[in-house]
Amino acid sequence: MAYNINFFEIVTVDNSDFDGYTDWGFNSIGFLISLENGSDNDVVEYSFNGTAVHGRMKVNTITSALAFDNRVQTKIYFRKPVGPSASIDVRLEVWKR
Repeated sequence: MAYNINFFEIVTVDNSDFDGYTDWGFNSIGFLISLENGSDNDVVEYSFNGTAVHGRMKVNTITSALAFDNRVQTKIYFRKPVGPSASIDVRLEVWKR
C-alpha cells in the first residue's frame, strides 16, 4: 500500500497569538520552515504546543529558514507578535520514513 511520506504547505501568518496550527497528520522525522516574504523587522514565532514560544524567526537573517532533523512532531503553531501589519508566508516542508 502506497502512502504519502511528505507534506508541503505555505501558511499565511497574520495573527498575534497561537490561535491556529498546521497539522500534517503523521510523526515527522524532520522538517524545514522558512519565511517567504516580509520586511526587515518582521518576526514569526513558532510553538509545538500552542502556548510556549519554542523559537523565533526573523526576516533577512540567518534564522529566516530553519531545518529540524530527527525532530518528531505532528503540528506547529505560528504567530506574528510584532512588526508591520502585513502578513508573512511561511513555507513548511515535512517528511517521515
